[in-house]
Amino acid sequence: MIQSWRLQLREAERAYREGRLDEAGRLLQQRPLCEFLPARRLLEKVIRQLVDHGLEQAADGQTSAGWHHLQLAESLGADAVKLASLRQQLVRRTEDEVLAYLEAAQPEAALARIESLAAREPLDSKMRRLREAIGQVRRAQRSMRRGEYAKAQKALDAAAALCPDVEYFDAARRRCATDARRFAVWNRKLHGAVAAERWNQALDLAEAVLRLSPDFRPAIEAKQRAWEVAGMRLDPTSSSTVSRAASASTNHRNAPIVRQRAADAVASADADRKQTDHRFLLWIDAVGGYLVCPDDTVRIGQPSSEGQPADIPILADLSRLQAVLHRDGEGYLIEPVRTTQVNGRPIKAITPLSDGDVIELGRGVRLRFGRPHSLSRTARLDFLSGHRTQPAVDGVLLMAETCVLGPNRDSHIRCDDWQHEVVLTRSGNNLFVRSNTALEVDGVPCSGRVALRRNSRVCGDDFSFGLETL
Repeated sequence: MIQSWRLQLREAERAYREGRLDEAGRLLQQRPLCEFLPARRLLEKVIRQLVDHGLEQAADGQTSAGWHHLQLAESLGADAVKLASLRQQLVRRTEDEVLAYLEAAQPEAALARIESLAAREPLDSKMRRLREAIGQVRRAQRSMRRGEYAKAQKALDAAAALCPDVEYFDAARRRCATDARRFAVWNRKLHGAVAAERWNQALDLAEAVLRLSPDFRPAIEAKQRAWEVAGMRLDPTSSSTVSRAASASTNHRNAPIVRQRAADAVASADADRKQTDHRFLLWIDAVGGYLVCPDDTVRIGQPSSEGQPADIPILADLSRLQAVLHRDGEGYLIEPVRTTQVNGRPIKAITPLSDGDVIELGRGVRLRFGRPHSLSRTARLDFLSGHRTQPAVDGVLLMAETCVLGPNRDSHIRCDDWQHEVVLTRSGNNLFVRSNTALEVDGVPCSGRVALRRNSRVCGDDFSFGLETL
């Protein structure tokens, strides 16, 4: 009868031949197999194979795999002498990767490689200096975002002094000096434009400053003032949106007042719609189509020709009136009429909405609510389920005073291939377009702030879009 340890040995040999070194090493360490000479000899072969694989991977730049094989060989009892060459090559190769990431201007990736090396090995003086220099770069980047270029320059000078042989740090210092000069010129012009109340110029200059330093508070405030004067006013309130929303959703003493106000808003909106429909469609070439709802009260439900139709008609198993959205001051509230959930929780009363909230209506109609632009009250609804509106569109815009189209992350509609932002503004029922690039509206070259009709066509050097009435 074959002894049990021989069966284990055969299984370990098969794993070794098939290249399953992890499994072979695990089997060879089990009792009673590890007590027999043939098993110990096979374990030495497994360790040699692991080291050889690690050396090959280090030479090929596969340092993560190389470190894995080194650690496995170490766990199987390999002595330090056998591992010394592999360890040295992996350390050297990891250091080369750090420098390559810096040459490619990827300091975060370089820092990640340094930290992964530090978790395995004590860092040498060169790696410690590199880690400290990258830390100085990160501090400089935070300072530049706030417009504190003198502080940033000081941090980058320190980084370059720590690693004078690494070109990345000297290049970062030169870029900072260039940006500091541009920032100073634009910021000086911005102050002059604000003082002279040249608001169109102030808006363009504020945007230029914020591209360099997106957290520079004076430019943010100047941009907001320029928007207010240009008719894109953010409605100021005496209390914050959060406090109003919390009061509406949690304070049952105020809830009847809020519900009555919402009911009054719906009734008023119904009366207005009997006279005119303010909604329109926005078709952006190579981007998509959007239903634009400018009113402060917007009804969601199933398409219907009876009674008051929904503002957002969704082809789904919904009631004719499933829920109502209210724009209240600077925030948004949702009023459930039929089954409605927010972030997976059923709601029974008026509930505030926050950026990123997921609304579920009826059985499976899921929408994401978003507020992309911090200086605009306009919100956006995107379908997460496969449902669509009638007519079918890619999303819904709850348009307040402004709607920003363009390549930036905070645009209401992201148009990645555009070079410039285009801003739609609304004053009452009148619609306007503005951009800092040349425009054609209905075939006529224009500049500045231009009035639009509900069937206008707007074109630029790298974009075009059209409006369509409902």
